Amino acid sequence: MKIVGIIPARFASTRFPGKPLALIAGKPLIQHVVEQCQKAKSLSEIVVATDDTRIWEVTQNFCRVEMTRPEHPSGSDRIAEVAERISCDAIVNIQGDEPLIDSNVIDAVANALAQNEIKIYPSLWWVGMKNPHLQVLIHGKNVGKGKLLFYFLFIIFSNKIS
Repeated sequence: MKIVGIIPARFASTRFPGKPLALIAGKPLIQHVVEQCQKAKSLSEIVVATDDTRIWEVTQNFCRVEMTRPEHPSGSDRIAEVAERISCDAIVNIQGDEPLIDSNVIDAVANALAQNEIKIYPSLWWVGMKNPHLQVLIHGKNVGKGKLLFYFLFIIFSNKIS
């Protein structure tokens, strides 16, 4: 199963403009996130999705980067645009401002997708995965009735949506 991690990265943040390129210990924030993702054994590829050429110029030195349209209101929209261009079985949305993300957590989610141990239930049905405010409920095979394993306010794309 080909599982791709996509990291949305935006320069024009209102709270912290240029955050993906902010230096932490001499490296841009986005590079720290990518390096943590590269430790995950389950991801076939890592892609940064951005609408800014400054981020593209830096990121293309250590990771695949895809340009997106600038009018997207959210990172989920950037991921959806890139998802239409790549071939894979599942996509894990990895936030671009998590330089300490644990690769074991990425592997746990990706492996559960690969082994069909989790089912993904969008709380709202939408056409073409274009709703930036999608809420997703995930439960495991052995989780009791009425109990959730995860509740996400972002999208994990998969062809296993039930």
